[in-house]
Amino acid sequence: MNSGVSSSTRLLLEKACTGISFSGDDGRLRRGEVLGLGWEDVDLDAKRLVVRQQVVLDDELRTVIVPHTKSGKSRVVDFDAARVDALKAHKKGQAEERLAAGPDWRDHGLVFTKGLQLSYGEAGHPGDPLHPERFTRSFQQRTRSYNRTAKLREVEPLPVINLHALRHTHATLALMAGVHPKVVRERLGHSTIAIPLDIYSHVAPTMQQEAAEKVADLIGL
Repeated sequence: MNSGVSSSTRLLLEKACTGISFSGDDGRLRRGEVLGLGWEDVDLDAKRLVVRQQVVLDDELRTVIVPHTKSGKSRVVDFDAARVDALKAHKKGQAEERLAAGPDWRDHGLVFTKGLQLSYGEAGHPGDPLHPERFTRSFQQRTRSYNRTAKLREVEPLPVINLHALRHTHATLALMAGVHPKVVRERLGHSTIAIPLDIYSHVAPTMQQEAAEKVADLIGL
């Protein structure tokens, strides 16, 4: 069944499952922030984006764009060269789809949009914001597709998780890599530094042991 996701978006999700993720796939952005990301907020030359809006469901379960994030503040997120290449390819593919759609395309200036072929029963037009739950299902479908051939390619399968769980993964890996909790807070958009410390406290034993060993090395013990 078609998921309503544009072919260029599916391509980018596919790259995410093979290690070339876009800016939201490793958890730094909330799902709604990924869906609300506008091209005007992406600077490919500086490898940086500004998170200033998100896509949410209103009381009638309609997809709407709201000009604020969960924390109420915009934030800047840096990304790497692999994401630059992926986003450039995605932008080119989206331009081709927009041309093919003609007057049926609804231009909201979004990076991730509905495609030319909508799912059965799905309302809207090409170019409209993606439904948050459909986006999650698309990501999980790509993960399952990757896993079906994982054994043949002699690689470990990926866990089928939701996009929010990636934020836990990103924060945990960042803290274990020695990134300061304040930086983790800023990248994830948490309101206080206590949030990443509380949520990801399960990595603390390992971090404490490493800290003890580093201090011992410094004083020659």
